[in-house]
Amino acid sequence: MRALQQARKNTGLQVSDRVTVWWHADGETAIAVREHAPAIAEEILATTFTEAPGPVDLHPETDPSTGLTYRLRIA
Repeated sequence: MRALQQARKNTGLQVSDRVTVWWHADGETAIAVREHAPAIAEEILATTFTEAPGPVDLHPETDPSTGLTYRLRIA
């Protein structure tokens, strides 16, 4: 969740901006993200939080500590 919050800041989003997120992970990270997806989506103000590669026009970011890869855009 920390990586996604940082991504919001890095893209210059306002605190109240809603986002759409696509994510991918393997192993334990994927299990944890699936299990906590509703809470993560709520915390980062995601209107959708989808386990999928996402649009190719968005640059993917990867959190090196978890292996979580994600793409986000303003909703």
